[in-house]
Amino acid sequence: MSQVLVRPLEAERFAVSVTEGTVTTDHKIAVHAGLLDDLGIPGADPAEVARATVDFLLERETAAGLWEDFPVEQVAEHYPGFYDELLLRLSP
Repeated sequence: MSQVLVRPLEAERFAVSVTEGTVTTDHKIAVHAGLLDDLGIPGADPAEVARATVDFLLERETAAGLWEDFPVEQVAEHYPGFYDELLLRLSP
């Protein structure tokens, strides 16, 4: 099981540390407000979007396999069903 820590960096950017066993990797994720608007979730917490994105990726690859610096949109380019899954993960 992975431990994920999300910290705000600046507007629309988050630092994410992922620990798997004794290995910790660091990543930066951009969560653009325009994307949240496009998905119909303008009030979503961007930090939760970053975390849900990392959780989604960790179900498919190891932390070492995650990109170092990427926008959420890049995940959708590689995983076509990602936005639908993201919406499900963010639903109350």
